[in-house]
Amino acid sequence: MKTVQKLVDTNADKKEVEAAYRSAIQKLDRLGVKRYIHPNKASRKKSQLSRMLNNYMKAE
Repeated sequence: MKTVQKLVDTNADKKEVEAAYRSAIQKLDRLGVKRYIHPNKASRKKSQLSRMLNNYMKAE
């Protein structure tokens, strides 16, 4: 999640940000399913990442 935030803050290219986003979503899904974190927390973090990505894409 922090990787995606850093890429957005540094205005990295869209392909790199999207790849980091997909990777973060997959990791959050795995953590939620295996109960390392609560599934609701994983869902909340995915939602936050989606909002961040959407705002980034609109800005460019």
